[in-house]
Amino acid sequence: MKLKSFAAVWALVLAAGLALDGCGEESSPVGNGGGGGSTIDTIPPAVHITSPLDGSALPAQLDIACTVTDDTEIDVVYFELTDLCGTALWSANDLSAPYEAECDASNLGDGVYRICAAAYDTAGNFSDWFCVTVAKGTSSAAITGFFPLAAYRGREITVQGSGFGTVTGKVAVSGQDAVVNDWSDTEVTFVMPVQIPEDAIISMELVVECRWRLQHSIEVTSPGVIRITDHAAEERWPCWSADGNWIYFSSVRSGNWDIWRISLDGTQLQQVTFDEGFDAMPSVRPSSGELAWVSNRNHLGNNSDLDYEIFTGFTGAGGGIVSTVMFTSDNDNNNSPAWSPQVYSGYSLLYTQFYDPEDDGTTIPIIYMYSSGGTDSIGAGMCGCFSSNGRWVVYQDNDYQIRKKEIETTTPIILTDGSSHFRPNWGWANNRIVFSKYKDGYEQLFVMEADGSNQQPLIDRRWLQTEPRWSSDCSKIVFTGHRFGNFDIYVYEVP
Repeated sequence: MKLKSFAAVWALVLAAGLALDGCGEESSPVGNGGGGGSTIDTIPPAVHITSPLDGSALPAQLDIACTVTDDTEIDVVYFELTDLCGTALWSANDLSAPYEAECDASNLGDGVYRICAAAYDTAGNFSDWFCVTVAKGTSSAAITGFFPLAAYRGREITVQGSGFGTVTGKVAVSGQDAVVNDWSDTEVTFVMPVQIPEDAIISMELVVECRWRLQHSIEVTSPGVIRITDHAAEERWPCWSADGNWIYFSSVRSGNWDIWRISLDGTQLQQVTFDEGFDAMPSVRPSSGELAWVSNRNHLGNNSDLDYEIFTGFTGAGGGIVSTVMFTSDNDNNNSPAWSPQVYSGYSLLYTQFYDPEDDGTTIPIIYMYSSGGTDSIGAGMCGCFSSNGRWVVYQDNDYQIRKKEIETTTPIILTDGSSHFRPNWGWANNRIVFSKYKDGYEQLFVMEADGSNQQPLIDRRWLQTEPRWSSDCSKIVFTGHRFGNFDIYVYEVP
C-alpha cells in the first residue's frame, strides 16, 4: 500500500479550496481545465464503506475498507476517525485499490465514534464524505423529559435527565444545531432553532461529552404556545394561582375528576382534592389564594340529590385542601365559580346555577353573585367573570354570544355579533377580553377590547383551544388544548 504524507494530502485539499472535516458532507467538483475542446470531468467519485458496518462494535484493531467508483481514475482515498463533535482522532489515506486502512483503537474510551471516507479523482473532483458509526461500551446518560413539555421555535426549552456531564456538548433538532444556554449533569437548556417545522413532533439529539448521542422526539408548537401537561387522561379548566407560580386544573389522571396543580417551571405536580366526588372548575382568589371549585362530594350515594355545589378552601403546602367550606346548598347544579379581584358593592364571587323551575330536567343557566348579605342574580347566562374593579361581569349568554353587564344596572351590552362565542375571561391588567370562538371547525382563542372592538385570533391554528384564563399581569393565557389526541393544559405567551 502506498501512502501520501498527511502534509501532502492537506496541501492538495487546500489547493482545491476544500475543508477536510470528518463530520462534514461537502463536495466540490473541480474540472481538469483541459483545452482544445477536451471534455471536462465534473463528476465526483462515490465512496461506500463496506467495513465496519454502521452501528457495529468498535474493536481494538479497526480494519476499514471501502469501495470507490468514478468515471476516470482515483487519485487518493482519505480515512478519518472522529468523535461526535467532529474532532479528528486519527487519519490515513490510500493511493490504490483495494482502499483500506488500519487503526489501533485500543486506547479509545467508551463512546460512539464516526469513521468517514472520501476520495479525490485525477480530475480534481472530491467526493462526499461517507460515514458510519461504531460504539464501545454503553452510557448511563438518559433523557427523562422536557420543560416546558413542548415549545415554539425560538423559545428556550430544558431537557431533563441524568449523566449529561458538565462539559457543554451539542444539541440538534431535526438536524438543525441549537444554541445551548446552560449545561449541567441533569439539565440542558437550549433554544429551539427557528428553521425547524412547527406544529409537529420531530427528532432531537443531545451529544454528551462528544461521545454519546441521546435521541428523543420533541413537539414543536404554534408561535407563542407552550404545553404544560402531557397525560392520556383528560385535563381541563385551568386557572392561575394568586402569585402566578402555579396552574390549577382538573384531571382524571387519578381515575377520578380531581383538582391538581403544577408549578410554572414544571418541577412539581400536586394533587389537591382526593374525595370520590367530581371536583373541577377551580378558581383562585387573587387577594388570599382561597380556592373555589365545583364538587358533588356531599351527594355521593344519594340518588335523590345528585347536585353539584360550590366549595371553597385553601391549598396546603404540599397540596390538599384545608378549611373546606360548602359555599352553596340548594337543589340545583352550580358550577363555574369565579372570584373578583376586588370587592365591589359587597360582591366577591360569582357562579352559574342551572335552575330547573319545573323540576322536569329542563334547566336555565343563571349567573349569581355572592355577597355577605346573600346572593343576587344578574340574569340568564353562564361562565361569568368579573372586571378588574369588580364593577362589571362578562359572560356567555344562551345564544352563545358574549355580553357584559354592570352589576348595578339591568341592561347588558352585547359584545359579539354572532353565535359560537364561549367562555370569556377579562384581563385585569390590560382590560381586554379573551374568549373562544368556532373557526375552521374548531374552538380557537380570540381577544377583543372591553367594548367588543378589535376582535383578533390569537393562535389561528386548526386545533381546539378553549377555557382561557389571563395571568394577573396579562403576559400569559392558560387554556385547554386538544392536539395529537389528548386534552392538555397549554400556555400562550403574549408577545
